Amino acid sequence: MVYECSSSCPCLVCKLKVTQMGVKVKLEVFKTVDRGWGLRSWDPIRAGSFICIYAGEAKEKEQTMENDDYAFDTTRVYAAFKWNYERGLADEVDSEEVSEEPEMPLPLVISGKDVGNVARFMNHSCSPNVFWQPVSYEDNGQLFLHVAFFAVSHIPPMTELTYDYGVTRPSEAHNDNTLHGMKKCFCGSEYCRGSFG
Repeated sequence: MVYECSSSCPCLVCKLKVTQMGVKVKLEVFKTVDRGWGLRSWDPIRAGSFICIYAGEAKEKEQTMENDDYAFDTTRVYAAFKWNYERGLADEVDSEEVSEEPEMPLPLVISGKDVGNVARFMNHSCSPNVFWQPVSYEDNGQLFLHVAFFAVSHIPPMTELTYDYGVTRPSEAHNDNTLHGMKKCFCGSEYCRGSFG
């Protein structure tokens, strides 16, 4: 969880209000060869830089339709990522030292199907170049919670932005042991799990 300064912060340029300052890179929705729409940046993105938030309608998990391809679900299981580590280097380091798992104060499902922003066009990858973090801040006495995306490593211009969609928790498996909503993965990564969702 990332906690940002509130609107009462006296700093003119506060470095602890990164997501509240808005998108700083030029993002473009584009048609991919084999995965529908995708998202990329015209600008280079430095490792750790804020990209955008996932905007949409907050819903109860039960309210989210099975065919909602634009649902961001924090209740899924996500592989622990190793921020700003090349895969070879990260494999040599104790995963306890560099592993980070997002902690949500409550289960959150955001549907970008009817209302959303460009983040809903970010595709899945088993080797993503973007990770998400829950971000909390206070404004005029109200607490706000967002899902924000950041660069895992330096991302060159015009590179597709991808994040790991995670997998459904085993407790949500159907009687035939298939996982609800699993989709075939086309990420092309050498570390591809074969499915997601």
